[in-house]
Amino acid sequence: MNSVVDTEDWYQAYKDRANFLMVYIEEAHPGNTVEGMEVHAATTIEEKQALAELCTSGNLSLPTVLDKLDNAVEIAYAAFPDRIYVLDAEGVIRYKTAPGPFGWDVAESAAALERLLTE
Repeated sequence: MNSVVDTEDWYQAYKDRANFLMVYIEEAHPGNTVEGMEVHAATTIEEKQALAELCTSGNLSLPTVLDKLDNAVEIAYAAFPDRIYVLDAEGVIRYKTAPGPFGWDVAESAAALERLLTE
């Protein structure tokens, strides 16, 4: 359970019991072409927004926000290239995956969230 579809399924299953937020951080695949668009490191917030929309369009309905161009969220959470965090109601990190893409583990994250919700 580690794909975009798995992430969306997890969100749909828990969205009424937990808050989800995806933060689009620094582009992990500069130099690639996605759906005919060349992907590069954003130099403006508008470029970053376009890249985030490209990555989430049709695949994810999770609420998504952008990290600033200085990548402050990515740096603070060591989130590059991707990572899942589960926080409690006070904002304390209760679980985090290893950095992705190989650390991205939706099943393990879902189990951590379930444990938190049943405490």
